[in-house]
Amino acid sequence: MRLCTFVFFLILPLYFCPSSGYSSPLPGIAQHFTPVAGSIIMPIGNEYLIDFDSTTNLQPGDILTLISPGEEVRHPITQEILGNLDSPAGFLQVTRVESGYSLAKLLSSATPPRAGNLLRRFSHVPTRFVDKQKNGTDIFHDLKKQLPKLNWLDARNRKKALLFFTLENNQVTVTDATEKILYSFNLTLDATENSPNSETASAATDEQTTARQKP
Repeated sequence: MRLCTFVFFLILPLYFCPSSGYSSPLPGIAQHFTPVAGSIIMPIGNEYLIDFDSTTNLQPGDILTLISPGEEVRHPITQEILGNLDSPAGFLQVTRVESGYSLAKLLSSATPPRAGNLLRRFSHVPTRFVDKQKNGTDIFHDLKKQLPKLNWLDARNRKKALLFFTLENNQVTVTDATEKILYSFNLTLDATENSPNSETASAATDEQTTARQKP
């Protein structure tokens, strides 16, 4: 009897613990939203010249956050500077990408941006997930896990979103506030069998599918 009880508790975790073989339904999506840092060089007409270029994987339509440097964070014992409590002061959207520089238009800001202001791509951008398939809970959780630098808004938050991730027809489409398509990621109908959160089959990304930039 004791042996049977021991074996029971030994096997029990295999049924209730999440599988270590879980694979994301959207592998590789994070590389398209890496918060690369840069700065404003100068205003040009209604736009701003910025020091991002094609080598930073920047794309037209990408959203840049105007960063307001905050208080320094120091280690209480060593006094080493660990970073700053930065906060978003506004947002710009890339309109053109060249070799050596890019151009961006202002979306929102309490004060006009100035030369030298720090910019960070896809950082703290207000973002909503739109589930038109009504079965995308696991995909939404995966997006938040892979893209934690975005400011994911829940249904109760009435703040205006600048990015939308829409799940429809087994595809996640990323659009801006004007509904312009920035990126799209195709999904397959294969089940993510090892998903710890899924009670039913969910979509899994084809390993050969990559994000494609829309003109």
